[in-house]
Amino acid sequence: MGGNSKKIFRSFQLGEGNQVYETVKRRFATHFVGRTNVIFERAQFNKCVQGEQVSVINFIESLYKLAEACQFGTLKEELIRDRIIVGIRNTMLSQKLMQDDTFTLDKAVKQVKSSELVKEHHEILKGDGEGRKINCI
Repeated sequence: MGGNSKKIFRSFQLGEGNQVYETVKRRFATHFVGRTNVIFERAQFNKCVQGEQVSVINFIESLYKLAEACQFGTLKEELIRDRIIVGIRNTMLSQKLMQDDTFTLDKAVKQVKSSELVKEHHEILKGDGEGRKINCI
């Protein structure tokens, strides 16, 4: 951190009881990284949709990563669920999921993963996907 670290540390004005490692670490992180622009982070989250070549799993992982900086609080799971339902490529499934407002995040994740897996299996069996045709004797 360099020679200025002591000066920066003193600027935190922590009392003896507040010099806990996690507190000091958080204060240094805030000092060097700065504050997050929550409006920008939320805008990125709200614009996120599943790309053409992106699997559902990767799409969901991206949403979780984006949500970390959004400061959603107790609404985090509901907002991730909503973004999954609105952002998936499968419009028929999206419409079906929108009909049930009692869907939890876990149920939505299971449903979209299952749907993508069934679609992949169907393409393999049809021979349309990158899979192989199965020749029976």
